Amino acid sequence: MIADHVPVERRGLANAVVAVGLALGPALGTLAGGIILARYGWRWVFFGFGLVTLVWLVPWVPLERRLPQRLGDGLRDAPSPIRKLLAQRTLWVMGAAHALANYGFFFVAIWLPLYLVKARGLSIPMMTVFATATYGAQAAASLGWGHLADSLVRRGRQPAAVKRWLCVLAELGSILGIAGIALASGPGALLAALIVTGVFLGCLPTMVYALGQIHAGRRDAAGWIGVQNAIGSLSGIVGPVVTGLIVDGTGSFAGAFGFAGLVCAAGAAVFALAVP
Repeated sequence: MIADHVPVERRGLANAVVAVGLALGPALGTLAGGIILARYGWRWVFFGFGLVTLVWLVPWVPLERRLPQRLGDGLRDAPSPIRKLLAQRTLWVMGAAHALANYGFFFVAIWLPLYLVKARGLSIPMMTVFATATYGAQAAASLGWGHLADSLVRRGRQPAAVKRWLCVLAELGSILGIAGIALASGPGALLAALIVTGVFLGCLPTMVYALGQIHAGRRDAAGWIGVQNAIGSLSGIVGPVVTGLIVDGTGSFAGAFGFAGLVCAAGAAVFALAVP
């Protein structure tokens, strides 16, 4: 839909709005979930979130009917068959880059609450504040990164190059943030490191979707992003298991933080050297 309705020089901000949603979900979920858990027990977290998830249908159904005409004349060739997409090396490279970019996001989203409570000794209300601040920083930063990308494109920079190098910067910044979380000695330093991590994590989903749309073109954007996102989501399957095995085997989160940093470094290398 973004490829259909948004010109390339505005897709940074358009994808940033999507990335804001990706960050605000965990932010609001952690905040509300922590409060519900502390007061009413874990079952009401499931009941409440299951119902709230449906609320998005209320504004979406009428909004979708009022979407403007597609860019151009609204006509285009039929999308490429999936087998043709899967034969493209760039799609697999983008999928791998997406997976590496996602690792830090899933590492923080899934393990952060447990880490703050079990390893750092925070109470559930305090953990809620710290985790929500991390996701909030990620959401706010997404808009800033998207605006920066669009500004550079409007100044004549090549769209794919802008987004690729911002991904490199974000992966390197994530390493600093993750290292800061592991090494922070007090609550203030820990909160600062969490916010820095959130700021750099906010860049990655914004740029990887925009990059995929550029490489796919409007005709194949839906299928391309579907495959790219499927590969990218493997981090959400593998990452939590790897982290759990490391923590269980070593008795601490130090190795898990180190491995997450290595994955971010690998992501920076792929964006810099392999992504077209």
